[in-house]
Amino acid sequence: MTEAAQLTADKVCGIYQAVEATWDGEPLDVNNDGVAKESFLEELLDGPYLGIQYDPSRLTTRVNPCYDSKSLTSVSFPFFKGCYSESYLRFSIPLYTSERIEIYYKIDDDGLLTIQDRFVYLRTAGEHDHDQIQNVSIKWEADGDFIVSGQTGFYNFLTQRHTEGRATFRYHCISTKEKKQR
Repeated sequence: MTEAAQLTADKVCGIYQAVEATWDGEPLDVNNDGVAKESFLEELLDGPYLGIQYDPSRLTTRVNPCYDSKSLTSVSFPFFKGCYSESYLRFSIPLYTSERIEIYYKIDDDGLLTIQDRFVYLRTAGEHDHDQIQNVSIKWEADGDFIVSGQTGFYNFLTQRHTEGRATFRYHCISTKEKKQR
């Protein structure tokens, strides 16, 4: 690798954690506590989402180093979405779940990181169309954060209906070769 590519590789590799989530639609109460919290991430983490309760390790991901400027490296980010399948309903309450969005990135000889491909790994058995994550956008910012966003939907207990919008998660590096400030 060139020196510029190596500097970028050192900057991007490490452990990333979701530090912020935003929702562009109406205020949501997804955890059925009667309150739509100002922090969308806090609202998600306070609820009985499918499969896991809050565990910081579930909202982290490891970005492995890229060893060759001509090869692709993969990383997957957790992402929440509504889950309305009859087989997943607990006490007839619509839940939400955390899925993975996998990307492949490459660092060129000039040290520029580009996202090559992105895939959403979703369980499909028994789920409905509104349970999807679509129009996924992922970027890596110069400050070292990954921004992952997509169109999705959740059941809103405040309005008693399914609500669609765009969720955006910021993943900040909490462990890397280069010291970063937050």
